[in-house]
Amino acid sequence: MIGAKTRAVIIVLGAVLSGTAPFLHMLAPKKSIEIQLLESNLENGTVSNQDFEELLPILKKKQKYLGYFNFRSFLYAIGTPIAMFYFSILMLVTVNHIEEKLLRQSLRFAFLISLYISSYLIIWVLLPPSDFPKGLYHLSIGLISFGALCLSWFLIAYRNDVRIKIVKLIHFISVETYDKYIRSEDKKSFVKDSYKVYDEITK
Repeated sequence: MIGAKTRAVIIVLGAVLSGTAPFLHMLAPKKSIEIQLLESNLENGTVSNQDFEELLPILKKKQKYLGYFNFRSFLYAIGTPIAMFYFSILMLVTVNHIEEKLLRQSLRFAFLISLYISSYLIIWVLLPPSDFPKGLYHLSIGLISFGALCLSWFLIAYRNDVRIKIVKLIHFISVETYDKYIRSEDKKSFVKDSYKVYDEITK
């Protein structure tokens, strides 16, 4: 079982990584090294205008990445959906701690919509249009996104179910066992050992 400190580190690290995703494109160059060199050679006269016009389209095609103009434009397109996807998952995991049922259900619905949209956009970025008809292309992405949504929901529901079972088990061990099955002279040691185990699993 992952302790509280480990979970906190994972959450913070995930927030930092996904939060910086929309800005990573700023670190990538707008033009490939080959294009920059070609333009430099044109300026200093080592490449003629005719050679430049012939080589530039070739180099532009070479620097394309997954159908995008370059790696920078790819990062720009996928950055925000990644951040949106992470925080949607995070909110879906934590929304179950809200006690008010109507608020919990409405927030869960809102975060599911956010998760579906972010999944759609990520898949749309990773699967550029091909020879498929446009309608079939978007339908395919929609179905894949819905599948990702169902899988995420299943994993979150499974996690919550395990958490509920663990809470019930802890309640039985720490409360019912203490009251029903522990002798009076052993109760102090039982509580001490219980807190020791609790501290170990929540670190």
